[in-house]
Amino acid sequence: MSHAFHVSCSEPSVPLFRLKDGRFQLTKDGPIAPFMNGFGYVLIQPDLAQFIEELDIDRIQFEPAVVWHRGKDVEYGPYVNLRVGQWFNAQMIDELDLSEYKMYSLNDTYLFVSPALKQKLEASPFNYLFFSEGLASFA
Repeated sequence: MSHAFHVSCSEPSVPLFRLKDGRFQLTKDGPIAPFMNGFGYVLIQPDLAQFIEELDIDRIQFEPAVVWHRGKDVEYGPYVNLRVGQWFNAQMIDELDLSEYKMYSLNDTYLFVSPALKQKLEASPFNYLFFSEGLASFA
């Protein structure tokens, strides 16, 4: 049986915290990556957002995003917040529709994609994306 694939980034990044004004603040000094996710956000670079948008995937939206370092008062970007409108929890992973290009959010924190979308992303120039099948990376 095929499963959805968890998408992460091969480059390290510090966690972010969403502020009331909509910006994403670094929680500590450290690197930021071209793909960052946490509770309530999946931040990606505009070129990846455009690539995904051209695939016409259901129930996703794109919002401009700013990553901010409070201590240095520096903004990083540009970034796009990929909003995924289809959620699931760990018990539902075997029930997901994996046909065509699909995106899902696990617990509004982790991005999962269908096998076909994984293949499309693997063939793209975004070689910093890393994929693991099902919940293997959560064990």
